Amino acid sequence: MTATELLPCLLDWFIYEPDTGVLRWKRKPRKGIQIGDVIGTPDSNGRLRFEFRGKTYPVHLVAFAIYYERWPKAQVDHKNCIKTDNRIENLTLMTWSEHARHHHR
Repeated sequence: MTATELLPCLLDWFIYEPDTGVLRWKRKPRKGIQIGDVIGTPDSNGRLRFEFRGKTYPVHLVAFAIYYERWPKAQVDHKNCIKTDNRIENLTLMTWSEHARHHHR
């Protein structure tokens, strides 16, 4: 599935709360998960991730895509360097070189 094909699917399956940064299930994906459950488990780098249709996605990337209704064309990063803070005001687009400089401060 391409990014263009994925976006309508994301909008259909997920609810993003921009003020809190929380991503929730809009539909019941499988047994044991309820509509409205919060999505995301920290990975080894501290970023929240989740599995959907056999692929793993970072919550911050999906949050950005849902909010702006477009797939980002650059790196989505956390302004305050708190990797679980997915509020829209904390997400920003950066080039890879900007991203590297931001994380070496």
